[in-house]
Amino acid sequence: LPVGDLETRAEAGGTRRRRLVQWTDTTAVLRAVGICAVVLTHMRWAYFPGGAHIMLAVVAYNMSRFLLPVERTRDRLRLGVRTLARVAVPTVLWVAVGVTAFGAYSTGTLLLVNNYVGPPGHRDDHWHFWFVEVFVHLVTLVLLVYAIPAVRRIDRRWPYVVPLALVGVGVVLRMEWAQMHDWYNLRFRTHGVVLFFALGWLVHRSTSVRLRLVTSVVVVAAVADTFHLPQREIFIAAGLLVLLWWRELPLPRPLGLVVAVVASASMWILITHFTVYPWLMERLPIGVAYVATLGTGIAAWWVVDRASRLVTGRLTARRPERLLVPGLSVA
Repeated sequence: LPVGDLETRAEAGGTRRRRLVQWTDTTAVLRAVGICAVVLTHMRWAYFPGGAHIMLAVVAYNMSRFLLPVERTRDRLRLGVRTLARVAVPTVLWVAVGVTAFGAYSTGTLLLVNNYVGPPGHRDDHWHFWFVEVFVHLVTLVLLVYAIPAVRRIDRRWPYVVPLALVGVGVVLRMEWAQMHDWYNLRFRTHGVVLFFALGWLVHRSTSVRLRLVTSVVVVAAVADTFHLPQREIFIAAGLLVLLWWRELPLPRPLGLVVAVVASASMWILITHFTVYPWLMERLPIGVAYVATLGTGIAAWWVVDRASRLVTGRLTARRPERLLVPGLSVA
């Protein structure tokens, strides 16, 4: 955008922030709602399955929004690798500590391939990081495929058709022959959940009312009966439809600030909560333990974020001629 437009938006945003209601990016709201639902369900305080699948759709939405429009392949790959590293490296380090210090997890989890080599069912703790595995697999695959010039040309010519075709592939890959004799874990394997990734991508490419109407039908039809669990399917479809029709949502300003923090810390909440909540639940009432579990992830995010800003600031001071572009926050 031209600088003048940015200044106008900044002035409007300043006026808006002085009001009691602030408009919040819907992807941030869904990230916050998704991770809160994940922790609620895992702690068995309430049952809202499907939060991780909503967040996976948000990953694809933001990938289409920020990453794929980058024209130069070299720049796109560089930003994509940084995005992957911001998710994969902390997870692998966390798992490595668990493996070496506590005998937790497995080599498959450490290598982010447990969703294909792990045991049937959610045995032990091997499946805790299936979301990160799927994130890494799918974003890596998209980066590699979009490095092919012919694919880029096809995407520019038919921007809606490409994710729609991937939705069709995702529907096929959830069928019985693709279950690997393990229906329960199909919902956590890369090929089993690529459908939700594709739907998030399709939502972003729905740029007109007509396309949004078509996508609404596709979302409801594709999600229906995926898990044989209506509550999960309704939750996921509702999240996708909200993202499709409302790019921003009005929230009371205090709530908007909370949503922003939880959304920013969502990855760290996901990584840490499996380790934290069992210990907290033994010592605190469930509600307090829940808030403390979220708070632990937020604290971890805050420390890492401040440390990375400090390092980036020093690097920039040493080499001011180099522009350090932060990794894209697509999780």
